[in-house]
Amino acid sequence: MVWKSSRDLSNLVIYSNTILLILVLISAFPVVRGLLHYAEINKVNNHKPSLIEDASQVSTPDVYLIIMDGYARDDVLEDYFHFDNSEFLNNLDSLGFVTLPCSRSNYRWTIQSISSMLNFNYNNDIEGDYTKNKYSAEELRNLISNSLMRSELEERGYRTVAFETGYPFSDLLNADKYYPSKNINDTLNNFENTFLNTTMLSSYRSVATRLGMSIQERNDNQDEYEGSPEYFYNIKISGFDNLDKVSENPSPKFVFAHLISTHRPYNMDEFGNFIGAKKLSIKSYTQQVIFTNKRVLKAIKKIIEESKKPPIIVLLSDHGIRINMEDGVKNFIAVYGSPEVTDNLYSSITPINVIRVIFSNIFGENLPLINDLSFNQEESQIDTYDLIQNNCKRDLK
Repeated sequence: MVWKSSRDLSNLVIYSNTILLILVLISAFPVVRGLLHYAEINKVNNHKPSLIEDASQVSTPDVYLIIMDGYARDDVLEDYFHFDNSEFLNNLDSLGFVTLPCSRSNYRWTIQSISSMLNFNYNNDIEGDYTKNKYSAEELRNLISNSLMRSELEERGYRTVAFETGYPFSDLLNADKYYPSKNINDTLNNFENTFLNTTMLSSYRSVATRLGMSIQERNDNQDEYEGSPEYFYNIKISGFDNLDKVSENPSPKFVFAHLISTHRPYNMDEFGNFIGAKKLSIKSYTQQVIFTNKRVLKAIKKIIEESKKPPIIVLLSDHGIRINMEDGVKNFIAVYGSPEVTDNLYSSITPINVIRVIFSNIFGENLPLINDLSFNQEESQIDTYDLIQNNCKRDLK
C-alpha cells in the first residue's frame, strides 16, 4: 500500500521514527541504570577488606556447602508429615556428622538465607532497626555470586565448584568449574517455558480442550507451578548426579551445591521417577525427602572416601517447610569436620554462626559468634522483617 501510494509519506516516516526513538529510549533507560548499579556494587565488592593476613599459612581442607532447599527439621517431619527421619540421622552419625537438633535458619526465604550464610552476617540491620533492609534484591544476588566466603577461600588458593540450580540468583556461573544440568527429557528449559507463558501460546491448553483435542487437565492433586515441572525435575536429578562427581575436582576446592530436591514442584517419587507437579501433601513431600536422603548419603560417602584430607561438609537447609512462620525457620543442619569445628557447635546454632565457627577454628580468623536470630519477610511486606522466637528445648546429643 505504501509502495503504490501516490501521496507524500514523509510525515508518516518522521512520525514513525519518532515513536521508534521514544521506544528505544524507554528500553535503554533501565538497561543503563542497571549497568551503573552493578558497576557500583562491583566497585564496593572489589574493595572488600580481606579477613586473612597470610593465606599460605592456613589449613586447606575441601569445603562443601550442601544446601537442601526446603528440607524440614526432623521434629517437623514427625509432627506434620508423620515421617520418622531417624534412619537418615543415624547414617549421618555413623559417618561422623554432628546433627543440631534445635537448628534454625536465619531467614525464611532462600535468597536472604543463602546470602547471609555466605557473608557471615545478617541482611537487615540487627544493631539498629532490624525491620529494615540493608540490601536490594539485586545486591543480594551479587552477595551470593561474589560472597565473602568464596573470596576468602579463593584467596587461599581454593577453586570454586558449582552447578545449575534452577534459580538464577544462586547460579554461580562465574565459578572455576560450573556444571550445567542435563536436559534429561529433552524438554523446554525454564527461560523458554517462562517466555511462552508471557505470550498467547500460554492459553494452548484451554484452547485445545475447547477444540476437543486430547489434553490432560490438571486435577486437584496437581500444583499450578509457575515453571515447568519437567525442567525442575531435570535440575533435581542433575544436581544429585553432579554432586556425585564434584569430589573428582582437584583440591583445595569450595563446592557450593544448592539442591532444590525437596522444594516445590513436588514432582518425583521416592525412587526418583517423574510424577508431574503435585500439591504439598504428606506423600508428595516425604517422597522427595526419601529420595534426597538416599542420594545425599551416596554422594557424601563418596566425598569422604575420596578426600585425601578430611573435608569440611556443611549439610543444611536454607529454611524449613513453610507451613507457618515458626516452622519455616526450623531447618536441618549437620556438620562433618574436625573436633575444632564440631566441638564448638551447639544445639540452637544458625547457619551464620556455623560458618563463623569454621573460619575461626580452621582458618584462624577472629570471627566472634553473633546472636542467633531468625527473621521472616513476607512478600507483601518486602521492606519489613518479623523476629521469630526460638522455642526449641531439645539438647545436642
